[in-house]
Amino acid sequence: MCIRDRGNFPSLALGWKIHNEDFFNIDFISTLKLRAGVGIIGNAQSVPDYQYTSYINRYASYVFGGELPQGAIQTQMSSADIHWEEKQTRNIGIDASFLNNSIEFTAEYYYNNSYDLLYDIPIPDSNGSLNNPFVNGASMMNSGFEFMISYRHLEGDFHYTVSANATTLKNEVLSLGKLDIPIDTYMSRTEVGKPIGQLYGWDFIGIFQNWEEIDAHAFQEPETQPGDCIFRDINGVDEDGNILYGEPDGFVTDEDRIYLGSALPKVTGGINITMDYKGFDLACFLYGVYGNLIDNRIYWNLNNYKLGNYSLESYENYWRGEGTTNEYPRPSENDPNLNERMSMRWLQDGSYLRVQNLQIGYTFPERLLERVPGVNNLRIYVASQNLYTLTKYEGFDPDVGNDGLFYRGQDPGSFPSPRTFMIGARLTL
Repeated sequence: MCIRDRGNFPSLALGWKIHNEDFFNIDFISTLKLRAGVGIIGNAQSVPDYQYTSYINRYASYVFGGELPQGAIQTQMSSADIHWEEKQTRNIGIDASFLNNSIEFTAEYYYNNSYDLLYDIPIPDSNGSLNNPFVNGASMMNSGFEFMISYRHLEGDFHYTVSANATTLKNEVLSLGKLDIPIDTYMSRTEVGKPIGQLYGWDFIGIFQNWEEIDAHAFQEPETQPGDCIFRDINGVDEDGNILYGEPDGFVTDEDRIYLGSALPKVTGGINITMDYKGFDLACFLYGVYGNLIDNRIYWNLNNYKLGNYSLESYENYWRGEGTTNEYPRPSENDPNLNERMSMRWLQDGSYLRVQNLQIGYTFPERLLERVPGVNNLRIYVASQNLYTLTKYEGFDPDVGNDGLFYRGQDPGSFPSPRTFMIGARLTL
């Protein structure tokens, strides 16, 4: 366990089956139910074990006064009041079915607040700790709608069921510790009032074609040359150091970074299809997301034009002179203009639709199996997982994970989901 205090997490759910009431007499509605729930859920699975404990190395020696006395040093710091995260959940929904339950529909609105989120905060190396201690220091809100609809046809020889679901998500950071100081990484910024881990960097707007364009643009770096990337000068700073967005100051600096988009999908959903006709059967499951961006680090490695391998796309299209391209910069071993910095160049649409599972089978009729002594049932099938993914994403796999609370949508080149094919038989004796 990473935390000793387990906490208390109550919940309450209520429902009203309206179709059971005497006043309800709508024939085509088979069932109708209103429901609502509230509760608290605890979580301590996002951090390594024993983060409430500090460690001391008793065998740390140091030269002092020409001698090597025995010493000790604290190698892991911890927060004394670390405890479980809490998520307060609230939802209200409606469940309904129509035409003898052949059509089912569910709609739900959820509003969840997560408090005391656990994350590691950076501390100076001078503390001697080998880790950044975990603290309860952030809160955020998730809200949205969930929908599900299905249709069943069970008459005749041809039976099928089609169901689909979709979930929307709105995320907002409510607090970041006592001072609500934004948390920056090389690729993201988390700020109160914004989505968590929102992608953050410079606005790439083209390639310098000549020295006249460099002279006319805001100053970027001392050795900027034609063929380098152009980054937008977003803002200046007033006398008190406050950022003035929309008032360029003639210099492209760290203060010119902007929010580039979110790694959180706007919609997540799936489609499930089952069919059978006499002895044949089919099952298919599709899954997808929409509205998120991915920081493609593989694309970055193959297109930053330093020493190393280049992608065929970048090699054939990099800047070779005025007018050759306004998208791919010149190759440069040292990159004095910092063309590789975090910008829209590396972000790609992470939306996709995947045929996750597909299986087709045939069950032999009993009249044929009667000729084979001892065989009661025989079914053969072919199946595939991760059969096909429809996406514009150029990495190995758009289904990328998250590296911690504030690193969202980064694809470092993790091993893609394998495509598998199977053929089999199920025999009952």
